[in-house]
Amino acid sequence: MKDVMKILFLWGMLCVSLAVNAQQNYRPMLKDGRQWNLVDVYQDGNGEFSYIINGTQTVDGKECFLTYASGYEIQEHGCTISKGSGGPYYLSEKDGKINYMFGEISRDVIDLTLDIGTSVPGKVMVLSIDIIPVFGIPYRCIKFGIWNYWGEPLYWIEGIGSTWNGPFGDRFDSGHGLPGSYYGTRLLSVYDGDKCIFDIDEFNKSRLATRVKECNDDPQPYELSSAIFDLQGRRLSQKPAKGIYIQDGKKVVVK
Repeated sequence: MKDVMKILFLWGMLCVSLAVNAQQNYRPMLKDGRQWNLVDVYQDGNGEFSYIINGTQTVDGKECFLTYASGYEIQEHGCTISKGSGGPYYLSEKDGKINYMFGEISRDVIDLTLDIGTSVPGKVMVLSIDIIPVFGIPYRCIKFGIWNYWGEPLYWIEGIGSTWNGPFGDRFDSGHGLPGSYYGTRLLSVYDGDKCIFDIDEFNKSRLATRVKECNDDPQPYELSSAIFDLQGRRLSQKPAKGIYIQDGKKVVVK
């Protein structure tokens, strides 16, 4: 009996230790001085803009990071006009979820607790969860079954944010996917002060080098051995008609 109690005690201590380590290992996304640089392909001019966190403020009992936008520049009637500037946006982070507040709008925009097979608003499904290093730092990356203007799948990256739709997912329109706020808004880099901690080109090189499967790989023959989804992430209940579908995180062709 004493041995059983000892084993149960040790097991309980192990579970507590694992829970503590999981919390300690979580890589927070929000940090004072952090800057996200993006590009909007649908805009005239260079289309580049940034978000930067500058200070914090307590709102409704929770710490919020004050985030400001610095806009891209376009030409109108021979004059340079700055677009996309604004803020502050109030961002908070708790239990792997990022909340975005601006004016009357308040919503969770990124949920890093999602698992494979679950979906975000708009029925976009999680295809895989990978560890991808950038500049030697391993990042936990949630991959979704949807692709942007550059043919890249959408990732939510722990400690970094969304690789497109705006870093906080704030430009995601689940109902319409409007041009300029959906497929064509891409994260370029992330800085802490003068230090670059993330770069999209390095990220793409790393995910290819580590053999992370992309959905634009050569389609594989269809086999009715596991769940299959359409390109909108909806699970099919029977053998599909001819076309391209998603199975085991990659494209398959049904002939």
